[in-house]
Amino acid sequence: MDDAWLAGCQEFLGEPDLAQTLAAVSAYGLVGAEAAYEVPATVSRVAVRSLAPRLWHAARDEVLVATHGRCHAAPASVLPWYTGLAGLPVGTERSVPADDDTQALARFLIANGALRPSGIPAS
Repeated sequence: MDDAWLAGCQEFLGEPDLAQTLAAVSAYGLVGAEAAYEVPATVSRVAVRSLAPRLWHAARDEVLVATHGRCHAAPASVLPWYTGLAGLPVGTERSVPADDDTQALARFLIANGALRPSGIPAS
């Protein structure tokens, strides 16, 4: 996401920081999703649950990921896995790397309705 565009959104929305700005933009026109699934401690596979925007903004060694009005900060090392989810149809499954950072991001995306654990029927 372009730095100038995001800074303009921050100014327009009056948000105090980029994380809250990105979260607000990801929720534009949406009602926040409630997780319909228990978020497991370890996630081996996930399926796309929602076509709602999953936005991200990289700055230095960190990436901010937002969906359904919430934002998560993670090391930029999660980007290859995360960007691999872009444009996938609902129901498409992907493996989740075992590293702590990607696991935390997957749990955030499940908790906020963007993904669901594989093997659990869609709600």
